[in-house]
Amino acid sequence: MSGESSPASPTHRDHAEIFDAEVARMRKAIAAGRSVLQLRLFDYLAERSGDVRAPKEIEVALAVFGTDGVQDSGADSGVRVYVHRLRKRLDDHYRGEAGPRLIIPKGEYRIALAMPDSQEPIPPSPEPSPPPPPASHQARRWWPIAAAAGLGVAAMAAWAVWPPASQQDARRDASVLSRGLDAGTQPLILVGDAYGLAETGDRKAVQRMILDPAIKSREDLGQHIRTHPEEFYRLYDFDLRFTPVSSAQAAWTILQALPNTGENPRRRPAVLPASKVKPAMLAGGNVVYVGRIANLGPLSATVGAQTQFRLTAMDTITDPASGQVFRGSPPLADEHAVRTDYGYLANLPGPAGRGLLITAGMGDFATDQMGSIAANPESLEQISARIGRKRHFEALYEFHSRDGMLMDSRLVAAHGLR
Repeated sequence: MSGESSPASPTHRDHAEIFDAEVARMRKAIAAGRSVLQLRLFDYLAERSGDVRAPKEIEVALAVFGTDGVQDSGADSGVRVYVHRLRKRLDDHYRGEAGPRLIIPKGEYRIALAMPDSQEPIPPSPEPSPPPPPASHQARRWWPIAAAAGLGVAAMAAWAVWPPASQQDARRDASVLSRGLDAGTQPLILVGDAYGLAETGDRKAVQRMILDPAIKSREDLGQHIRTHPEEFYRLYDFDLRFTPVSSAQAAWTILQALPNTGENPRRRPAVLPASKVKPAMLAGGNVVYVGRIANLGPLSATVGAQTQFRLTAMDTITDPASGQVFRGSPPLADEHAVRTDYGYLANLPGPAGRGLLITAGMGDFATDQMGSIAANPESLEQISARIGRKRHFEALYEFHSRDGMLMDSRLVAAHGLR
């Protein structure tokens, strides 16, 4: 009958009451963490939840960070970093729960309520963005850089701010990080980056920047041109490399989870693109790699010599021990469908006998998630339950997501290594 709501269809008033209750519960949890900026951001986004139009980055920057933050050229990137951290905080808070939850919808700056039956946000959403242009006939092989990563600026924002000592102390649990790295030596953080090429059709103007998985360096480009001379005037080397946003965000998570380095900047870990590392740097101590599996660069040989998985394919990982084959969703799959991605975590002996920790993803979603996996003490417990107390190990995680939101994750395979 019209005018009545069934128990399975809560009224708007019910939604409002559930939303207010979840906001109060989440606010209490954030306040316990003593992060003033995160609490201020949460309050602001919750207040704007009922607006038809979600606030823009500049509005968030003004309201949360003040005018000084807006005057800073990196303010917008700072907003994205803090919103990303808050989104992960919400995911961690509701992990394993099946009831209503608060979310930050992808591409929006506001708090929304998602119900367990649909996981769709309840408040009205702004007008959707126009669909992307159709992929060209080369889309299977070439990745436009804008679609591949949102590059560079967010990475700098993620590394520029160091978390307070109190936040670091709270993360000094028995995580994979504490077990995999030698105490007393700050690690070298290597962030995976990719080699970019300029493409032109008229030999005069650059049409776009692209990433080709088969061309990872200037040397690779030279070899490609030798075997494909017709592309000599189409591809150009500008000596540019790009770091995906997901890799920068995962590096930020890892940095927060490392043991307290105090207030002395000289004791903070060095962060470098993987392509810039020299052999002498790898021999100097602990190394942590964060990024996509395809961007391991100089660490590929070390990982390849010790892993029991086959990590060679761009979208496939094979576990010979069990015969299982794990395939991720193709890059051009429907973005609104459930997507599958895989993450790789390994604690290996480094080139100089020190710790080498690999936190990598097949795709961007898994790359981002693996930072939290490495910093979570429960991850080490799950791995230890399968491989015992062996110091060196590797593990494979499976992630399911929809519209950029994590639906579930699980440890699918783990190997103890000698």
